[in-house]
Amino acid sequence: MSERQPHIGCGACQDLIPLVQDGVASTESRQLVAGHTAQCPQCRALLAAGSSSVPPVAPAPELLTVRRLRRQLLTGALLILLVGVLGGSLLTYSIDMFYNLLIMPAIGAAGYLVLRRQWYWSVAGAGLCSLVGVLCKLLLFDHSGPVAALIAAVPMAILYAALAAVGCLIGFLLHFAFKKEDTP
Repeated sequence: MSERQPHIGCGACQDLIPLVQDGVASTESRQLVAGHTAQCPQCRALLAAGSSSVPPVAPAPELLTVRRLRRQLLTGALLILLVGVLGGSLLTYSIDMFYNLLIMPAIGAAGYLVLRRQWYWSVAGAGLCSLVGVLCKLLLFDHSGPVAALIAAVPMAILYAALAAVGCLIGFLLHFAFKKEDTP
């Protein structure tokens, strides 16, 4: 009695072809591909052409939706951080200036949690935005000269960037403390 070899479809065969071509497929998989390509000219041509002719797989629509949603959330979070830095900058040289001791580290921590590996952008952004905010406040509302405004704004921008860096450190420690450990 002859054993009949199981039949596989074109999709399964096309999934196995790169493994056969790389030499990592099992003996059974190679036999299945050989049996299928003996009967199917399309898969035989794909096997003969090499792995370069395997059509690329388009990302799933769900993945595109998740990417778009992630991008929108990131944009919204960065806009909120920008508004916070500019709002804190407007408090500079006022009676409420010391709220920035809370605002800037909170912005740094939030920036770390949003940007993760690119956390340094939250520090640079806090410094640059606070420089622009303080310069605008001094030039427009306090009627300072440009040189005096720049001399007054640069140390505050450095201070706010340092406070944002402290906030990034706090964000890193919070992320580290509440990180879920992988269990085997």
